[in-house]
Amino acid sequence: MGKINYTNDVTKAEEVAQGSDSRLNVSSRADGRGYYNSRDASLSFSALFDDANATAADHVFYLKNTNSNGKHLVLRSIGVNCEAATSTFKLSFVSGTPVGSTAIVPVNLNRANTQNAAAADCSGPADSSSTPMTGLTIEAKLDCVGVTGAFGHSELKLNDQVRLGPNDAISIQLDSAAAVDVRCFGVVYFYYE
Repeated sequence: MGKINYTNDVTKAEEVAQGSDSRLNVSSRADGRGYYNSRDASLSFSALFDDANATAADHVFYLKNTNSNGKHLVLRSIGVNCEAATSTFKLSFVSGTPVGSTAIVPVNLNRANTQNAAAADCSGPADSSSTPMTGLTIEAKLDCVGVTGAFGHSELKLNDQVRLGPNDAISIQLDSAAAVDVRCFGVVYFYYE
C-alpha cells in the first residue's frame, strides 16, 4: 500500500500515512430544507388556527412576514378542515391589515430551542365568533383545495414553493361551504431562510 502525504490541520505539520490516494469514501444524508431549518437555525414553525365560524368568502387565517433582516418566509404545507359536508378553501396573496382578528402565536418546531420566535403577524377570526375577519384585499389567488365529508381534512402541499419576502402576506379563505357559520380549522407549516 502506498503512502499519503498530508498537512495536519491542527499542527500544520506535514505528515505521512499508509493508504491509497486514489480512493475516496463518502457518505451523505439528504433531508428536506424544513428539517435543516428546524435543526440548524431553529427557524421552522407551525401556526394552528381553530374554531373559526365562517361563511363563504370569510378569511380564516392570515400570515405576514415581518422579518426585518431580509429572510424569506417559506410555506411548507397547509392542512385545512371544515365541519361542512363539502367546502373549498382558497390560498391567496393579500394586502391590508386584518380587522376583527385574534393573534395566533406560531410554535417553534425545534422543541429544544424555544427562544426563537416567528417574525410574523399571524391571526385568525376571534375564537368561536361568527364575526368575519375583514380588511384584506386579495392580490393573487395561488391555490385552492376541496374538503369532502364533515370534519374532513385536505392539504395544500406547497413543497417550499411559496415564499413571502418581508411584508408579504397570505390568507386562507373559506371560498364555499354547504352551510352558514361552519367551523373551520387547520395548520400552516413554514420556515425562514
